[in-house]
Amino acid sequence: MAARQKREAAEKPQRRRGAPARPPKTGIGMLLRDADTAFNRYLTAQLAAHGVTFGQFQHLRNLWVENGLTQAELSRRIGIEMASSTAILDSLEATKLITRVRNTTDRRKINVFLTPAGAALEKALMACAADANKRASKGLTQAEVAQLFALAGQIIDNFRTLRAAGPFSGKADGAMAPKARPATAPRGRVRRNMPPRAAE
Repeated sequence: MAARQKREAAEKPQRRRGAPARPPKTGIGMLLRDADTAFNRYLTAQLAAHGVTFGQFQHLRNLWVENGLTQAELSRRIGIEMASSTAILDSLEATKLITRVRNTTDRRKINVFLTPAGAALEKALMACAADANKRASKGLTQAEVAQLFALAGQIIDNFRTLRAAGPFSGKADGAMAPKARPATAPRGRVRRNMPPRAAE
């Protein structure tokens, strides 16, 4: 009997100490939002020591990768509205970290370039980001960090698939799309003495 109980215990799946027995009641979206808020709060405090906001850092980081991007491309890569991006670029230009130049080929476009002062911030600010990532992954093994990236990537892919299929279309998972509402006559006055429609 004792041998059987020992064998059954050995066959049970083992979970890491402290891991929940079942998924928490907190939704995935809320969990990711809370993690993102905590991470950005810490990183924002580190960036503030260099006189840079988190939004400014996002723009500078993209310019360190590819200097001379247009304003429209910058806002697209960061994922914010053009108006919000323009306000941040105004602040960066005021502190002489970037300069904006009208595109010579297409006058509708404006290219954004780093100044020497903006380029010089890369090492210090990227060190802040590296420190935030190091603290975020404290207590996790390299395999667990890799798994975290894989899981988060799967969540992103799930919603990209839904978006590509169209809003509420149901094409992604085979569900039936909602029925279209029947067309109704336009509101307003009805014109009288209209000529009869030709037979179709």
